[in-house]
Amino acid sequence: MRILKKSILVMTLLTLLCGCKMGGIRGSGTRKTEKKELPAFKASETGGAFDVEVSCQKPQSVEIEADDNLLPLLETDVADGVLHVGMKQSYHSHKLISLRIAVPDLNRITINGAGTVRVAGVKNENFVIHSNGAAKIQANGETKAVEIRNSGAGLIDAHELRSSKADVNLSGAGQAEVYASEQLDVTISGVGRVTYSGQ
Repeated sequence: MRILKKSILVMTLLTLLCGCKMGGIRGSGTRKTEKKELPAFKASETGGAFDVEVSCQKPQSVEIEADDNLLPLLETDVADGVLHVGMKQSYHSHKLISLRIAVPDLNRITINGAGTVRVAGVKNENFVIHSNGAAKIQANGETKAVEIRNSGAGLIDAHELRSSKADVNLSGAGQAEVYASEQLDVTISGVGRVTYSGQ
């Protein structure tokens, strides 16, 4: 079963990374970094295949690294306190587009697609992780309550995110690792798996 889950994840990542051979924009191979000046946000949502690194408890900044001809295809905006990142058009490149985000406080992250996400330094009352697709997500820090929603074949590693209460819902072939010191609620639809630790 573990081999099957990993195979699903790899195939989805390759599909999204390569993009559509017919009509997709081919990356130039020349990497360029661009900084974005955006309104304040406390949540983020990405659609597509990205390599995302989020640092919490720091002054806000958003930096993007991608092939130079792909940068104009990237859409970033903030609405109702949520940072939205997506692509105007399909593409294929040897490297994923990289997002480096710093934010004073992050309370929710939503991933629609694939790629990798690392969230460091969470420190708040509630934190939410939503994954729709085949992303690999890691999070660490402290929160009183964490909510995890994983639809598809995503892998969510939150065992270093110390929480008192955890609510986990898996549908599909996803996996989640979670820490809960007082209360853990789990719902699984499909062949997902939850690994937990706590006092």
